[in-house]
Amino acid sequence: MFGRKPGNDVIRNMNRIKDILKVQGRTQIWLGKKINKSYVVVTNYCNNKTQPSLSTLTKIAALLEVDVRDLLSPGDVEINLHEDSLSSSSEN
Repeated sequence: MFGRKPGNDVIRNMNRIKDILKVQGRTQIWLGKKINKSYVVVTNYCNNKTQPSLSTLTKIAALLEVDVRDLLSPGDVEINLHEDSLSSSSEN
C-alpha cells in the first residue's frame, strides 16, 4: 500500500505453520493455547504477517513434533511484476 508501486506484489511465505497444522488436523486456537498466545497472534504467524521468535518457533516445532527446519520455507518467495513495472524499473 504505502510506498509500493502498483503491480509490485511480493508475497513472502517465511513459515509453514498453517500448512503443518492443517496436515495434522490441528487448529490455530489449539496452537495459541499451547504456546500461550492469542488467536490473533497465531493467525498472524500462520498468514506470515508476522514471524514468531526463535524460541516460540522452537516451542511450536516441539508441539507439532517436527524439526524447526520443517516450519521454515526458504526460497518460497513469489514475485509478480507487471510488464510496465519491469520497463520503468529498468529505465532507472
